[in-house]
Amino acid sequence: MKVKVLPADPNIRIPNIEICFHRNASLAIGMCSQGQWEKVTKGSWVRSMSPFDHKLLDIRTASSTLASFLSKSLAFYYSSAMAVGIILVILMILYQIKKHYFQEISCLLL
Repeated sequence: MKVKVLPADPNIRIPNIEICFHRNASLAIGMCSQGQWEKVTKGSWVRSMSPFDHKLLDIRTASSTLASFLSKSLAFYYSSAMAVGIILVILMILYQIKKHYFQEISCLLL
């Protein structure tokens, strides 16, 4: 018996699909060891198995490298914190200018 994995819509390309074909029912979903995952090539995956055997099929897609890169980047955290700090300082300065400006106008009107 052959097991085939094909995308539902062949026009949509999902990058970095990996499959784990195993017998261990005690594993949680997606918890195969690193060496058991096989990459899908050319949009399909085919393996043979005995019709009398019981196997489980786990499918995962690799995460975006941008998110993992940013979460490990000290420069990203530093620059983000600096940008937020600068924006807050600018808002405080604008608030003080507005407050001072309206106080002068109210004094002139009296």
